Amino acid sequence: MALIQETYRLNSSNTDILAAPSRLSSVPRGGVLTLEYSATIADGSNHFKITCQTPEGDVPFEDVRVPFNGYSATDEVLHTDTRLRYQFTASQGGHFLLSAEETGNSILYVLVSLVF
Repeated sequence: MALIQETYRLNSSNTDILAAPSRLSSVPRGGVLTLEYSATIADGSNHFKITCQTPEGDVPFEDVRVPFNGYSATDEVLHTDTRLRYQFTASQGGHFLLSAEETGNSILYVLVSLVF
């Protein structure tokens, strides 16, 4: 079994988080793709909304508000008990279109893992 992980710290909107030069821009081998998200702030005026489109064109989630990490606005980690997590079967050569839209002032942490 092998693992590829990519981490991102976003402080503004991004329409294609996995765009090149990401190693996961195109899935190198089929496996399980895990997406994990957390934000430093998630209130009515400061938050991130995320959307995912699979290589097949499906949109399993759209405009989902990312939760606050649950600890503090300065705690810059993904906590396993407060993160938002999704898993997908990924086929070789596919591209997952991940986008994030910021409102106000927040920081988004994203961990993308492919196990094959």
